[in-house]
Amino acid sequence: MSKVKHTQKTNGNIIIRDLRGNRAGKCSLEFRSEYGMVDVPKIVSVLKSKGYNIYSRRGIEIDHLEIPHERIARYWLISEPETKEPIL
Repeated sequence: MSKVKHTQKTNGNIIIRDLRGNRAGKCSLEFRSEYGMVDVPKIVSVLKSKGYNIYSRRGIEIDHLEIPHERIARYWLISEPETKEPIL
C-alpha cells in the first residue's frame, strides 16, 4: 500500500484490520513504514477507550533498514467490543 496521509479514523481501522488474527502482532515501526503513521500509541489509546482490548509490550525492534530501536511497542488485538460503535 502506498504511503498516504490518513485520518485518525482511517488509521484506527487500519490498526484493527492489521492486528485482527495476527499472532505475531505488529509494532509502531511497521505501521510507520507501511502506512506513514506517526502517533500509533495515541491511536491505540483511543481504541482501548472504545473497548478494544489491545495488549502491548515494549522491546527492541529492527526497522526496514535493519537498525535496532529500543522501547518500541508491539501490539496484539486480544478482543473487540461486543457493540461495534464507530472506531474514532
